[in-house]
Amino acid sequence: MGREALVGAGAVVSPGFQVPEGMLALGVPARVVRELTVEERREQRQRTRHYVEVARHHAQATRS
Repeated sequence: MGREALVGAGAVVSPGFQVPEGMLALGVPARVVRELTVEERREQRQRTRHYVEVARHHAQATRS
């Protein structure tokens, strides 16, 4: 997986398949379909930061 690349839900990634940086892969089997837009890449970075924060919060809340 290249930096900021995405594989769509339900896509089947074959062994050795590579998704280049900033590209979107979809399908069965997965294939690269297009480059992600600047906005899509920005939104994905925001989602990643959000889920990291949620995981940290959960880890702290469940410690005894």
